[in-house]
Amino acid sequence: MEKIIKEKISSLLSKEEEVLSVEQLGGMTNQNYLVKTTSKPYIVKFFGKGTEKLINRQDEKYNLELLKDLDLDVNNYLFDIESGIKVNEYIESAVTLDSTSIKSKFKKIAPILQTIHASGKELRGEFAPFEEIRKYESLIEGAIPYANYEAVRKEVFSLEKRLADLGIDKKSCHIDLVPENFIESPQGRMYLIDWEYSSMNDPMWDLAALFLESKFTNQEEEDFLTYYEGDKTPVSREKIRIYKILQDTIWSLWTVYKEAQGADFGDYGINRYQRAVEGLTYYGG
Repeated sequence: MEKIIKEKISSLLSKEEEVLSVEQLGGMTNQNYLVKTTSKPYIVKFFGKGTEKLINRQDEKYNLELLKDLDLDVNNYLFDIESGIKVNEYIESAVTLDSTSIKSKFKKIAPILQTIHASGKELRGEFAPFEEIRKYESLIEGAIPYANYEAVRKEVFSLEKRLADLGIDKKSCHIDLVPENFIESPQGRMYLIDWEYSSMNDPMWDLAALFLESKFTNQEEEDFLTYYEGDKTPVSREKIRIYKILQDTIWSLWTVYKEAQGADFGDYGINRYQRAVEGLTYYGG
């Protein structure tokens, strides 16, 4: 792998620069490596197996360029779709947030989400949750291995009309707000990374993702919204509730597809599916 990485990033290196070490990092979608050279470190990402069916890399590349002036992400040095590789800036000694530490960072995270949601940027791609469900269903070979899936699916799709009645805003969104996508530099600057799923969507989707992925309590959600909610960033708590159900449904199906490609996420998929079922009880499911 070290030889492959050297070849892939050779265009970034000067003649005097050498690769000193290659260390594999975690990641659910891509294969990520920390590559240290004699001049600077890089994060090298190889697009994960099967992700070409899930992520439009042309749109991702366009969106990264469009969003660059917002200065929310680390620098991107190389984005080679044909080679299936992306090379990003590595922030030395940065702290990756988790579901505990993120809850002390509301003052830093809320302005980042306000910036993207109120930016007026017209990203390529539109994240349509019900179409995403259909997409993953079409990618999964064989039966979907969740109890009473067809009945649950019917209840999930009944939410489509309620969302339409509430009105769906179309703003630039990150889509994938797991806590690990926030990193903080030693100087205290917060970055939001990994914009692979970025597209036009309702900002309430992003809030639902933030709350779900970091297991916010109801009170923590309300505390966060005191920093986020404003004239340019209004909040619909009912839409957040609906989007939580849709996210758990989508990512439970995502898990089935990814595990068919050889990944193993343990009980991640079934837990998300069961939480979606529980969420439906609010709507009489």
